[in-house]
Amino acid sequence: MKELLEQAKAARPRVAALGTEEKNRGLLAMADSLEAHAGEILKANAEDLTEAQGKISDVMLDRLRLTEDRIRAMAQGIRQVAALPDPVGLILDSHTRPDGLKIDKVSVPMGVIAIIYESRPNVTSDAAALTLKSGNVCVLRGGKEAIRSATAIVDALRAGLRQADIPENAVNLVQDTSRDSATALMTAVRNSRNCAFSIGVEPGSSRFSPLSVEIDQLLCLPEPFTPSNGFSCSRQTSP
Repeated sequence: MKELLEQAKAARPRVAALGTEEKNRGLLAMADSLEAHAGEILKANAEDLTEAQGKISDVMLDRLRLTEDRIRAMAQGIRQVAALPDPVGLILDSHTRPDGLKIDKVSVPMGVIAIIYESRPNVTSDAAALTLKSGNVCVLRGGKEAIRSATAIVDALRAGLRQADIPENAVNLVQDTSRDSATALMTAVRNSRNCAFSIGVEPGSSRFSPLSVEIDQLLCLPEPFTPSNGFSCSRQTSP
């Protein structure tokens, strides 16, 4: 886990500095790579389905199951994210002090976002696309029933990132699907200074309720805000 988080943190500055065109190029390359590796993904998914038979409900099996159409839909979802406006660099608020100093509140990437979710392979590509679009690095931790599928999907996404000359460590997957790994991920911020984490648990799931930790262990903002990471300042003078 430590090595994975360190490589995610190392990719953060490069990913945060990506421009809109670079991010969109990376997203489109991820979508193309997902479709190009459909065979490998379907093979991995078939192994997950075989392993999960009789262990999860029919509804969960259907959520786990991938088809060529579903993979195409996942790729199309990434392309739709690429078409969205860039959420980075937006002026969210602005005011001018009496002394003429103008202060703008600007949207910036959080840093490294860890996302915990259940055995739904499509969430893997959705989460990766949304984090890259917002200039963030993601650490994904899915359910054990979909680990082979998630691994194949992440391999395809990282191949697309390499083609687009974007650090492949912008997308990372935790291979350990035990509860211990979830706890380690949620509390890793205590040993990862200046690294922001947003922990997401898939709606409708109470699997991780016993693992709840204090909120100050889950979120650590990247240093005190400066003009480079949240606010911009300029002094206005009268002619």
